[in-house]
Amino acid sequence: MTETEIIEGLLSKDERITRHFFFSDKEKSCKLLLMNILNYVFPYPVEYEEAVSEFYAYLLENDGYRLRQIRDRSSLFGWIKVSATRFFIKKRDNLAEKRSQDALLDKVAEEKLADGPTRDTARKDMLRILHRMKNKRYAYVLQQLILNDMEPEKLANEMKITAATLYNIKRRAIAEFTQVAQKDVKYYEK
Repeated sequence: MTETEIIEGLLSKDERITRHFFFSDKEKSCKLLLMNILNYVFPYPVEYEEAVSEFYAYLLENDGYRLRQIRDRSSLFGWIKVSATRFFIKKRDNLAEKRSQDALLDKVAEEKLADGPTRDTARKDMLRILHRMKNKRYAYVLQQLILNDMEPEKLANEMKITAATLYNIKRRAIAEFTQVAQKDVKYYEK
């Protein structure tokens, strides 16, 4: 399969070519390249499928404008390397910025919770567990959806992802939250 055929397949959303290009371990696949970029850019574990889905959606924006740029400029893999690195660094930096803003909000929220004896202890417990989650993006999604009662569509727009991707992130976030909470059972048994 030539690079032109791969680009055309990606533009036409051909499932076979897309699966092969992003998720196969075979020749003419960029899975290893993208995994290395993700490991380099993010200091914490990132779901490969979720990250690649967002990157592919980014490539298809504006009728595939970014993918169409490749044709005459460079090799497909060279272009993917540069483009993916820039995309994921921008994602990481946006998450870091949101985390620093959330840290201020969390501090205010914790102070408010500590002030009044009538505050719900479940909220404190949830904030504590969210703080212990390894994937801060998952923690952010749960905090916005559950504690801050944000509408999923609004959160998806803010994060510049689709509602379907947000649903998948939420599902994974709940799974991680549950694992952290189960490890934290000793705290509750005191």
